[in-house]
Amino acid sequence: QHTRQNGRAPNTVILPHSVHSVAEGWLRTKPANSPTHEVELSLDKQSYMDLALSLPMVSLKNKLASLRNKRLNTPGVFDTGAQLNMTSPAIVNMLGYDESTMLQVSTNVNSASNTKIHIIGGIILNVKATNRLTGVTISCK
Repeated sequence: QHTRQNGRAPNTVILPHSVHSVAEGWLRTKPANSPTHEVELSLDKQSYMDLALSLPMVSLKNKLASLRNKRLNTPGVFDTGAQLNMTSPAIVNMLGYDESTMLQVSTNVNSASNTKIHIIGGIILNVKATNRLTGVTISCK
């Protein structure tokens, strides 16, 4: 959607998400959800020891969750261009840890639209995913 001013091309246009079909041309559509894949998360205690860092404390309100969930299976979105992994406070709570005892970080992160993402802290996790078709497992920290 755009308007011409003084017979010239517009400076800005509203460009909705669209896909191109050879048969039908450009079609307005909603963007597809990012594909997810189940990942297994667990606290990387060895890295905390190697770096001489204090482990995050188990949340008193989530102590039962911590005992149950040494490992947590949850959907993850893979971003091959990402330089760090991010998760929500809810995932930290589901693992049973108190988010107030996470590592303080100086990292700043912006979204794709250049909006600042508020980071409450860091936690070192093992992230593991297995391809259900091939059985190949990949992992990172």
